[in-house]
Amino acid sequence: MCITPSPHPSPLRGAREFILRCVAGVVAFVVRIMAVAFLALCFAGCKPRGYPEAKWLGPAGEGNCAATNGPRQIDLIILHTTETSAASARDIFKTAKRGVSAHYLVTTNGQVWQFVEDDRVAYHAGNLDFNRRSIGIELEGWADGRGEERNFAWQTEEQRDALVRLIGWLCDKHGIAKSRAHIIGHNQVPSTEASADGRPWWGGKSQHHDPGARWDWTELMRQLNRAPEFLKVVVQSKADILTMPNPDAPRICSAQPGDEFQAYAEHDGFALVVLKRPADAQPLKEAGNHHWDGWIAASAVRVLPAERRGAK
Repeated sequence: MCITPSPHPSPLRGAREFILRCVAGVVAFVVRIMAVAFLALCFAGCKPRGYPEAKWLGPAGEGNCAATNGPRQIDLIILHTTETSAASARDIFKTAKRGVSAHYLVTTNGQVWQFVEDDRVAYHAGNLDFNRRSIGIELEGWADGRGEERNFAWQTEEQRDALVRLIGWLCDKHGIAKSRAHIIGHNQVPSTEASADGRPWWGGKSQHHDPGARWDWTELMRQLNRAPEFLKVVVQSKADILTMPNPDAPRICSAQPGDEFQAYAEHDGFALVVLKRPADAQPLKEAGNHHWDGWIAASAVRVLPAERRGAK
């Protein structure tokens, strides 16, 4: 017997085909989403999350940085020295629960590595308030010089040029003033502990003194197109020289009447004076071997006449 196919498709067959088409569409959609996510993840692993010239080596290990509840108000850049090789510092930042990291690291050959996104808090200053409002930059270097010979060859032109470009970009990106009141060293950060006179120690929690007294801040400012104008000043009344232009800032040393300094900046009623001779880096004041410069109340000093200023 010959059976002639019905010209009308079975309702069951049509439903089955519809379901198969829906399933195929869903599978194709999921595959596309997974592919996009995979490519984004791969791309994120090699693309810097911040400074365009940086090599992204993050994220820093768990417990070495933190997220914020909202946009960060960044008004400081804090410079450090690694006190070890760049590779060793990288391994420390990547190891979980070390409690330390930095947003960027600049190597001696001028490479810029990034470990923490700018909008996250890196643990670098030993002071949570300063961490929250700053970008931390590690320099591959040694504050007191490398090895027993105290070698400062780590301060290379390649490193400084890369640092200047990085700082310039960060200042423009985050609206940070290109001044010594906002571009500071770890040795300027208040500690969480106070000294006998009630003032906080400097250098953060562990009293660090990097980047050290041989780090030439005046040259850095010149390269940032903020060339200092030096004025010789004489101290009129005893005053403290502080790490920041703030009357509550940590004390570096005391200045006595008659002491003379080269001043090269002013901020909020304070003058920034050089504590070291750039040529020989010998201390001019006690504790001067840890600081290149410091802030003194402008009311405590007087600018000397031009004929007495002498060479810088």
